Amino acid sequence: MSDLYLTTSTALLEGLNDPSNREVWEQFDRRYRPVISAFVMRLGVGANDAADVAQETLATFLTDYHAGKYDRTRGRLHSWIIGIARHRAYDFFRARKRHQHEGGVSAMESMPKDDELESMFEEECRQVVLSEALARLRSQTRMNDETIKAFTRHVIDRFPPETVANELGITVDAVYMAKHRCLSKLRALVAELEQAYELDPS
Repeated sequence: MSDLYLTTSTALLEGLNDPSNREVWEQFDRRYRPVISAFVMRLGVGANDAADVAQETLATFLTDYHAGKYDRTRGRLHSWIIGIARHRAYDFFRARKRHQHEGGVSAMESMPKDDELESMFEEECRQVVLSEALARLRSQTRMNDETIKAFTRHVIDRFPPETVANELGITVDAVYMAKHRCLSKLRALVAELEQAYELDPS
């Protein structure tokens, strides 16, 4: 498993104390940038602007962290990142409203509550975890492509086993066997990745 996911959040934060440690920052950036981008899109930021808001969120995070503003004893890293992302999204909506002279109920005023934001952020983390776990299932196991495809089509894409069997030219029993073989390995990969994101076991 790559250093990106072997490194715990605690180790990453300790590494970030050294401003010259570019490798640690790049690991942190790669881990959280896609999550933040997806998260702010769910808050209403368009796809074309989400990358900019994510960049501003990460830049603010790094500045505040080096200024000693993060106290881990007062909450999880996720909560702090969510707070920063929410404020950067507010800034985006305010700027857009001023520019376009928008009226009515704005995205700012309909922002979800804190517990909803936590759930949304965690859901995006789990999407990234699943995507990475599937990539590792393909690249780090000895399973053939047909087995993995049968598993993906049946379990991930939710197609009936009969449909998958017809599509791939295999038996229904082979689809169930693929599910059994892949699921245990995927669960182990997901569990390791969840630790990197400080997620409760799914």
